[in-house]
Amino acid sequence: MLAALPTVDSDRIVGVVHFRVREAWAVLEPYTRAERRIRGNSYWRYFEHLACLAAVVDKEKLLSDQRLMCCESLGADAVAAIRSASVVRAPADP
Repeated sequence: MLAALPTVDSDRIVGVVHFRVREAWAVLEPYTRAERRIRGNSYWRYFEHLACLAAVVDKEKLLSDQRLMCCESLGADAVAAIRSASVVRAPADP
């Protein structure tokens, strides 16, 4: 629903869920069509809208326009620092 609202940047949403929403819609579309025959034409309209946005967008351009950082662009030292970062784990239960 948020992707359909004029106050929300749908490009940000589509950039995050692009592949997954297309994959989910491919599986869910036949079920959605069947439900619409029973319940009416509005069943899962917002999800279909999001899937349509994801289908027509140029994802590489969309991500480029969002100016997302890429580790490799920061140089070898930054990549090494990221790779060597320690993972903090929760203590084991006694």
